[in-house]
Amino acid sequence: MRRPDGCSNDHLYVIESSCGHIKIGRAADVDKRLHALQATMPPSITLTLLATANGCGDWEYGMHELFAADRVRNEWFSSAARDVVRGWARSG
Repeated sequence: MRRPDGCSNDHLYVIESSCGHIKIGRAADVDKRLHALQATMPPSITLTLLATANGCGDWEYGMHELFAADRVRNEWFSSAARDVVRGWARSG
């Protein structure tokens, strides 16, 4: 996919927690963001999907809207959203 005009170099990411919830977010440095999250979460957080350079706020917002019914809290979504994301990652 082409990055929209005005899109920053942030990366769109999806991570999975040990309880099956996923977090959809963006960061300039995904590794640094994951380490920061791991410091506050169970150590079993694992990377489910990482879309680099193509990610931006518009896409993050779109994914949040798409999975709004599956929102658990803030940027965390239920396992139903996780299963859709896993399907996208496999079809890749």
